[in-house]
Amino acid sequence: MSNINSKIEDWWNKNTFSYGVAKNDFNKHDQVGAVDFDRINLFFFSEIDRKFAKHFQINFNDFLIQNFQISELKNKKILDIACGSGIFTVKFAKISKNVEAIDLTENAVKLTKIHLKLLGLNASVSKMDAQNLRFKDNSFDFVNAWGCLMHMPDTQKAINEIYRCSNKNSKTLGYFYNKNSWAYWFSIIFLRGIILLGFFKYGFNSTRLVSRFTDGQTQGGNILTKVYSKKQLKKMYQEAGFDEIEVENVFIKGYADRLPARKFPIFKYLPNKIKDVLSEKFAWGLIVKATKLK
Repeated sequence: MSNINSKIEDWWNKNTFSYGVAKNDFNKHDQVGAVDFDRINLFFFSEIDRKFAKHFQINFNDFLIQNFQISELKNKKILDIACGSGIFTVKFAKISKNVEAIDLTENAVKLTKIHLKLLGLNASVSKMDAQNLRFKDNSFDFVNAWGCLMHMPDTQKAINEIYRCSNKNSKTLGYFYNKNSWAYWFSIIFLRGIILLGFFKYGFNSTRLVSRFTDGQTQGGNILTKVYSKKQLKKMYQEAGFDEIEVENVFIKGYADRLPARKFPIFKYLPNKIKDVLSEKFAWGLIVKATKLK
């Protein structure tokens, strides 16, 4: 394992992505943190579901139906990459007996197994690097890669691997941070990079700046976070071989109420129609949907 991969694995093993539910501190702002395995229960996982739904301002079941073509996945072979707390793995395990979940870290594998056991569900969960999937060609009907590919050193290789392991006519879904967003250009580049002199501290490296002020910012930032434009993502999925590629902004109603900055949310006084346009056009998240036709 390369040095950067090793650092990424170590950091995420210590800082599991649990939507701010860590050590039963359900009001924690940061979305990552150490997990107290001795205090894990169903309430812990239900709080993760609740905070996910609150963050995206949508009913979780509606969200799954809208973005995962959930009715089409019944008894299909499903791969959940970077399972974390198992938030998606358990949903897939309710509709299919052929679910594989992987994560780069031991703690996430352990947490997902506990989640499945508490709900009486079954899925295969293993430690694996998505940049080097240990599955045969044409193994899966659906691959979920939610919020993980942007933290990998070789994102293109991971997308190529997803394509290789996907069946003909199978679909994949990914979530990324949006380069053409308010959060990137104002909150990170302008405010923290220029006004607060972050560029000087991080050697004028925008990726280091993004990594510092995204996931794990209360812990000093994570090892690697990359941002992408719609055009970049479409090209990457095309290069892997995917067809029918859609890249959409993730509209979160009320997102503009926190702009231009969380401590100075003056945009909340704008008319609702204007706020909705800002929330969608300058959204922080991008969803990629693609199909393997060949």
